[in-house]
Amino acid sequence: MSTSITVNIIVSDDLDVALPVEAGLIEDYGAAVLGGCGVQEAEVNVIFVSDDFMTELNKQYKGREGTTDVLSFNLSDDKDSLLEGEIYISYTKARGQAVDFGQPFDREILRLVTHGLLHLSGRVHVTPEERDGMERDTDMWLDRFYNEGGMS
Repeated sequence: MSTSITVNIIVSDDLDVALPVEAGLIEDYGAAVLGGCGVQEAEVNVIFVSDDFMTELNKQYKGREGTTDVLSFNLSDDKDSLLEGEIYISYTKARGQAVDFGQPFDREILRLVTHGLLHLSGRVHVTPEERDGMERDTDMWLDRFYNEGGMS
């Protein structure tokens, strides 16, 4: 059974930044995560945005005040086997969290990408058990990436 998974990295026009991870590596990593979650066909955009833009998204779509680190939107048609989605990541929030968590910035970026991808593949974290499971799976994917040659 063949798979067709495409993950595109987009940096919003209002950001004049360089990502700490090469876009092609994130795209390949994202495709591996989705494939590992059983997704066979996908077209996903990962969009890095400003904190101001993320604050607007968070209010409009989640009804929450303030910014957040990552938001995922499944845009798929329920009748179609193609997973279509967008993941928005606040570049500023990610950079701050890397410092707060004592993690390298590249690892925090990939943690947020992974979190968004797990949501698109159907994972939720309403209960503490679900949250723990998502964190374990996120760590597994990150460890695999860093220990198997994705980055040194």
